[in-house]
Amino acid sequence: MTTTTHAKLSQQAIVTAARQIAREEGEAAISIRKVAKSLNAGTMSIYHYIESREDLLVAMLDRVALEIEYPPPHEKSEQDVIAVLSALYASFKSEPWIIDALTRYDSASVHILPFVERVFVGLERMGFRDDELDELYWVMIEYTFGKVMSERPL
Repeated sequence: MTTTTHAKLSQQAIVTAARQIAREEGEAAISIRKVAKSLNAGTMSIYHYIESREDLLVAMLDRVALEIEYPPPHEKSEQDVIAVLSALYASFKSEPWIIDALTRYDSASVHILPFVERVFVGLERMGFRDDELDELYWVMIEYTFGKVMSERPL
């Protein structure tokens, strides 16, 4: 892992270090102490930027949500929904700790809202009723979670 001096400590550096730990060891391995150690910083220095482990996870989710490369809109709603879910799947595959973080904590990034909106709009354009949208959305998200989980090495 890359080390940095205390002078270079920032929320971005902390989130980057935490994501590296999560990629290598899983979401459960993330701790403020471990992140501080990887950055060659004191544990209390981290708390200047991040208040808690849960805040760190939300910051990590924020960063991933901002990095999702959404495909250009398709004319056909079905293709658009599939393309957006495929982008989310690719993100989950590259950061498998996300599944654990999202299933253990009731936290999400506000930056994921464009994804959610695009899926809901696509489903509405396909003719699904308002009372069906939420359930269908979650079925697709859970399928995507399950697909990533089934492909993880044991």
